[in-house]
Amino acid sequence: MGCKASNKRMELTWGFFAKLVDAGDSLLLNITKCSRTHRVIFQKKIFRLVLIYFFIVIPILEATPLQASIGKKVMRLMVINQYGERIAWYQSFFRNWLTIVNLFLLRFIWWINLIFIYKYNTLPQDSLSRSYVTRSR
Repeated sequence: MGCKASNKRMELTWGFFAKLVDAGDSLLLNITKCSRTHRVIFQKKIFRLVLIYFFIVIPILEATPLQASIGKKVMRLMVINQYGERIAWYQSFFRNWLTIVNLFLLRFIWWINLIFIYKYNTLPQDSLSRSYVTRSR
C-alpha cells in the first residue's frame, strides 16, 4: 500500500512538471511570433520576477516557520541553524546571497565546492552562513 501511495505522489509530481513544461513551451512559441521589442520587454519582466523570487521570496520563506523554499518543501528538506532552530532573516538573506554568488562563480571555482562537499559535507554558502539543510521531521 505504501508503495502505491508513493508512486501516485511521484506521478502527480511528474504530471505537474510535464504540464509546467508544456505551458512554458506554448508560452515560448507565442513569444517567438512577437516582435523583437516585445520579446525584450518580456525577458526583462521575467528577469525581474526571477530576481524578486531569488532575492526576496526564498530568503523570507527560509526564515519563516516553513524553513524551506518551495523546492525544498517538495523534497522534504528544511534549513536550520547550528542549534537545530529556524535561521534568522539576516542569516537567510546572507545564505541566499552567497548561493547566488556561488552560482555565478561556479565555473571558475567549482573545485572549492568539491572540497567543501568532500570535507564538510556541505556547500560553502551553508558553512559561511552557519546553516544546514536537513530532512524535515
